[in-house]
Amino acid sequence: HHPTTSKPTSTEGDTPAVPLKGYEYVVKEGDNLGLIIKAYRDQGVKVTASQIKKANPKMNPDVLIPGKKIFIPDSSAK
Repeated sequence: HHPTTSKPTSTEGDTPAVPLKGYEYVVKEGDNLGLIIKAYRDQGVKVTASQIKKANPKMNPDVLIPGKKIFIPDSSAK
């Protein structure tokens, strides 16, 4: 009789395979990549458009859909 193995509840279904440090951002009406980058830079997060594009391969950077989540990598986070 084997104990039933259950998945640990701490893991989320859609976490990236490579755990990146960073922030989840929910796109707002009127947002564009430049505005989002500026908002994070104002908070001391040095992130570039190419880093965001790399972290969000399915995202169309020219058409950000309000309500969609994008991942903002924080390269300086340890």
